[in-house]
Amino acid sequence: MGQFNKNLETLRANYDSEQLAYLADTPKEKLEPREDLNIHFHQLQEPYDFEENREEIRLSSVVEDVKDDIIGDSFDESSKSKKRHKGYPKKYFDPTDSEYEEKNGKTYYYFNVEKTLRKHNLMRLTKLVRIEKLEKWTFNKPFWDRVAEKQHSSVEKLNNSTAHEQFIHDLKKRIIKICAACLAVLAIFSYASLSLIPSQKFQKAGAMLSSENYEQAYNAFTQLGNYKGAFVYAHYCEGQMALKSGDYDKAKKCFSDLKDYKSYFSQKIKIDDLINEADYQKAISDYNESDFEKAKSEFKSLSTYKKSVNYYYKCSCEIAEQLYSDGNVYDAIDNLYEAGNANFETAHDRLVELADDIYEEGMGAYNLEDYDTAVKDFSFLKTYQYKDSEDMYIQCSYKNALIQYTNGNYEEAQKAFASFEEYKDSYALFKECTYMLAKQEYAENAANSIEKYTSIKGYKDTNNVLSSPRMVLYGKWRITEQDAMKIDPVEFSFQSKGLFFTNTPISGVAISTDATSYEYTWQNNCYTAMDSAYTMSVNFPASEINDGDVNKITLVCNNGSNTYSYTCERVQTYLEMINDSNNIQNTENEKQTLNQQISSEVQEYIEKKTDKIINGQKISFNKETANTITDENKGEEEQQ
Repeated sequence: MGQFNKNLETLRANYDSEQLAYLADTPKEKLEPREDLNIHFHQLQEPYDFEENREEIRLSSVVEDVKDDIIGDSFDESSKSKKRHKGYPKKYFDPTDSEYEEKNGKTYYYFNVEKTLRKHNLMRLTKLVRIEKLEKWTFNKPFWDRVAEKQHSSVEKLNNSTAHEQFIHDLKKRIIKICAACLAVLAIFSYASLSLIPSQKFQKAGAMLSSENYEQAYNAFTQLGNYKGAFVYAHYCEGQMALKSGDYDKAKKCFSDLKDYKSYFSQKIKIDDLINEADYQKAISDYNESDFEKAKSEFKSLSTYKKSVNYYYKCSCEIAEQLYSDGNVYDAIDNLYEAGNANFETAHDRLVELADDIYEEGMGAYNLEDYDTAVKDFSFLKTYQYKDSEDMYIQCSYKNALIQYTNGNYEEAQKAFASFEEYKDSYALFKECTYMLAKQEYAENAANSIEKYTSIKGYKDTNNVLSSPRMVLYGKWRITEQDAMKIDPVEFSFQSKGLFFTNTPISGVAISTDATSYEYTWQNNCYTAMDSAYTMSVNFPASEINDGDVNKITLVCNNGSNTYSYTCERVQTYLEMINDSNNIQNTENEKQTLNQQISSEVQEYIEKKTDKIINGQKISFNKETANTITDENKGEEEQQ
């Protein structure tokens, strides 16, 4: 009533008594706009009271006994009249203001911000934007006037509708609101599921990981799938669990798979160290299970990681003791040597003890003239430069070689004398053994003896043997004359087993090919073939002999009916011819690609670098000069 009274006071001075009486006596609810009073609806209306009109604008929440076909086309007017909807028909609130223009008889409608907000329960928006600003934006704007006309038309249409039509209209609005509410709830749930909830779970899983609760962290990260790389952290947890449970192969595989994901982890977590840790723990496990050979190899591959060097030496000592127990003292020393040279624990003392045992055994065998045993013992010890083992090895080997020579075992004796030619008369005895072996081969196959005779030229009758007609022909030759007449040069070779090869036919000679062989044998100071059907004799003056070599001969050939004389010049000796043939074959077999060579060199370099870390240089068994474990390794051992 406050606004109405204010408006009434404003107009009182402008109207006569009749008009004022109408305004005073007529209840506010029954006042109507009148042009003669020059007042309009929007001037007389009190501000819209939402609470007083709630019943008017609320949607009916109860619909009783509505038939299934009430919305269908078959619903007729008679059924509508029989079944009324509770609360319908009703009057819908019109949020617009209106003004009647008497001149043209038209009514104009204006947009009312406050009524519109109240009708749609949106008054809360005024907390963000003051209602005065909203009214200013919408006042006297053609667009909003058109909106007001549509609002009025819509309300008027609803007010003129039947109860059923109004009910259907409200039902649709209610359904739309319910659907919108469901979509809003779904959107909120989706946002929480896809963003908020995974983020919280990820943070919790990260906290579990930081506290090293790997099993729970693994389960949490696994549930998150690919969210922020959760699968990477799940794999990391899986590796840590495998490491703790003793499944070191699985742990190594898990950590190796993470090499490409190092950026996911802080600097405190080093994937390469975790891989080494898996190998290290596996090596320790093998060591504890007394699989020392395997553990030793694993610790060697770990190089200087943690206490790998110390464990490597421990494995060497354990293996050495096992070998010694089995009676294999040589291999025991081989395994113990590195640890002994590094002055590891008591390894050096044990190494000297075992070496003394072998040395005493060798001296005992020497005194008993068991030179084979003595040579074996001192040969092993001289590798490690132990005491005078090298001198004793030579002395025992010499005595043993004399025995072999006396017994006619020239090949064994020759090898022994060759290994210490400067000791006493070993070189002379070496030549004698070679000479005796050459004689044996000469009797069986003259060509095979050429190499040994050539190696000791000038010894006894060696030069005479090499320059004999039988031996001279072996090698490669070039024919320059036939029957004292010059011809185009023709080359041939006379090879082992008396085979004559050439690519050009030569009269009076049995020529061999790859398919057919004709062997010449030495008989009655000449070579014969095919049951003496072919003969060859070699002639040369004594002046052609030079230190057992003959470079020019006359070859007389007969095929049973004709005799031919050939003047020949040496192209290659027999040994040169054989070496050329072997070199060609070796060159083909030894060819390598550039990549293979590089790969081989790189691998060799890596092995040298690794051996330099683990394997010390072999030195004498002097404890004072033995290598020691580095201070860095000692410090690391103390820390762990």
